[in-house]
Amino acid sequence: MIYYFKYNKNTPFNINDYLNILPNNVLEDLKLKKTEFGKISKVMGYVLLLQALKDLNIKTLPIIEYNKYGKPFLKNIPNLYFNISHTNDEDNLYLVFVGLFNEFFMGKIHENTKFIMDNAFSKCLYMESLEIPSNVISIGAYAFLESFYLTDITIPSSVTSIGASSFGYYSNLKSITVDDNNLCYK
Repeated sequence: MIYYFKYNKNTPFNINDYLNILPNNVLEDLKLKKTEFGKISKVMGYVLLLQALKDLNIKTLPIIEYNKYGKPFLKNIPNLYFNISHTNDEDNLYLVFVGLFNEFFMGKIHENTKFIMDNAFSKCLYMESLEIPSNVISIGAYAFLESFYLTDITIPSSVTSIGASSFGYYSNLKSITVDDNNLCYK
């Protein structure tokens, strides 16, 4: 499941409207953010996570902690993993993404996805195969880094950009298949 939030710098956004739903550790992290967008990313990432859990009918309020690599995990919801990422473009449109998957995630990414953000699925330990949808044009740096059980990757013709170490550190990787019509990665 991937959720996203669009935000334009010219659109008013009041963080105070969301403070009452944030747990203390997220509020503490919020104080460390130096930029307005950093604060908005933190708040909206948590709001999107709550929506994803609601859609999965999980009523437990998540406790977010971070491992030694700075990756977030849900301390009180085992076998459910997530990542929060963000980007912006030339038009000052900011996007905040939350990807949520369980230990049985098999690399199915929504068909309308155009960008796979930096670190989006890094350390997704139980992913075995990955088929990137035909709409994806860019794969961010470290997007699938250290997904140790990944054995097969299929890259469509639409992909024109792959970030540094996107598919690094695999011990079980058997094949990477690139579509014959891909002019950038033949």
